[in-house]
Amino acid sequence: MNVQLPINKIILAGFAFAMTHWRKIIEISIVPIILSLPLFSILSTLLEQFRAMAERLNQIMPSIISGDEAETSRFVHEFFQSLPEFTALYLLLFSYAQIMLSINIYRVVIQGESHVNGLVPILDIGKIFKFFILAFFVGVITNVFTGSVLQIIIYFLIVPITLNFVRFAIGESFQLRWGLTLFTQFNLFAIQVILPLSITLIFTVIDNSIGLSGVLDMFVRALIFFYWMPITLALCYQLIALDNSKQNP
Repeated sequence: MNVQLPINKIILAGFAFAMTHWRKIIEISIVPIILSLPLFSILSTLLEQFRAMAERLNQIMPSIISGDEAETSRFVHEFFQSLPEFTALYLLLFSYAQIMLSINIYRVVIQGESHVNGLVPILDIGKIFKFFILAFFVGVITNVFTGSVLQIIIYFLIVPITLNFVRFAIGESFQLRWGLTLFTQFNLFAIQVILPLSITLIFTVIDNSIGLSGVLDMFVRALIFFYWMPITLALCYQLIALDNSKQNP
């Protein structure tokens, strides 16, 4: 497959899409935001609990490494006991909201605004399940070696698989082999990983320097993860699918 993924043009196309379809983007965000409100209401408490349990974990890590099952069991019990009530339900609602938003963004980019009613919840269980499994797989396999060079290498190797998010959204089946050239795969990796990571790092530094306590950082991360990455991934898929149709009429 000789398709080109010009980084500059896709970046410009992503901004242009967001600017020209902002009303639709707001529309498809309403239900996911409402579904996410319960989690947002306990987010500060949840973060405090995570920080406290992280400190606790550092204290007992030698015992866990030595195989102290009682200490490990006690820590797990304390962790779940410390979580606010209905945390699991709120996380489930948030996950569904994220999947719904992503599906609608992919569909708007590929199929057009007329094919998407953002105010109607997505009840296709099969599609939602596929999204969840693929997201879980990508999340687990790319975080096994968190903070190491291997994490970047693994993400580079599996980044074509993330194109299946778009295929699932438009009702297509899973595709394992994409036949991308090394150059095309690198550009896809740059658009979906290097660029978002670089932007978030820049805004993290800015946030820390002006003392906003992470507000700006979290806002930028949300925009990139929930909107920018799905839009640009769909645009990349569009070019790849178009090239594939030309080669296999």
